[in-house]
Amino acid sequence: MSPANPEQAKRELDIDGLIEAFEAQLRDTKKRFNGIPMDTVDHTTLLDVEKRFPATEDVEDYAAEYGMLHGIWETLSPERRLEPYKQTYKFLTRVYQHFQPSGASDDLLWALLGAKTTALVHDALTGFRIDRERPTVVVSDADTLQRLRDEGFEREVEEFDGKTADEVIDSIANRLKKRLSDENSPNSTTFKSLAERLDRLRERQLAAAQEAFDWLRELFGVAKDLTAAEKADDAGIESNLPDPRIGALTQIFREYAPDGTPAMIERVVLEIDEIVKRTTADDTGWMHTNAGDRAVRQAVRKTLRHYELHTVDGLFDAAYEYIAEHY
Repeated sequence: MSPANPEQAKRELDIDGLIEAFEAQLRDTKKRFNGIPMDTVDHTTLLDVEKRFPATEDVEDYAAEYGMLHGIWETLSPERRLEPYKQTYKFLTRVYQHFQPSGASDDLLWALLGAKTTALVHDALTGFRIDRERPTVVVSDADTLQRLRDEGFEREVEEFDGKTADEVIDSIANRLKKRLSDENSPNSTTFKSLAERLDRLRERQLAAAQEAFDWLRELFGVAKDLTAAEKADDAGIESNLPDPRIGALTQIFREYAPDGTPAMIERVVLEIDEIVKRTTADDTGWMHTNAGDRAVRQAVRKTLRHYELHTVDGLFDAAYEYIAEHY
């Protein structure tokens, strides 16, 4: 017997198939997170999540799995049969978001996620909003980049007059040794203290999540003090960095991070130094204004919130003070 409305029956059959595909993919994707609670997500949860992604290929595989789930969710929501899976889907969305940058460069990515998923994340993350109105243009073509530089949209890397290549690529450790060898330097005591603190950073064991966050807070402090010390010395830090596009925080991390330091810590370091780069890109004085300072604080909070680190005691102050040392 033929159905009274073949088109309606076809639509219902398609929905049934999509629901089955969603349930099958969800069961498979959840296996990666066995033992991790999915009801709430904090910074320790995210560290546990990262352990399930030992290689870049794992992140790429997960992105493909999530892409399928997302496509079905956006197509069918608010289908009532998806309701039992809402909390799990929120968790998987938060994991996907975790592996994206927190800054303006991810605005376009989030704009592509779709209205229903965005609303779901807004619901799950109090105080966090995805701006779907300000996409970022990503330019990867070398010729285009050069034309932008020629038009004044991107600063050229400054020349290092009077310095050899070896001096430019000198490491922080070697620079400290040179400073310590100068017994007549008025800052020798300061640099000795910094060298000792850097060695302690390298020797730390980061067995527990809280130890990693404590280490990051101490890293901010050492980077701030190193920046201040080198600014006070005859040769300022900006002229001695191994790469003028890399901040002291990143360099210290790369030279002194203990084995096994969580990848999330490195991403926080890189994003904080990106804020430094942006605040010091042009000598316009905007960072000395209330509006400029407020913008920097908001950028720090956004970065820490992205990694659920905004509740870690003292971390915001340490990150902000490191950035402010460059003003």
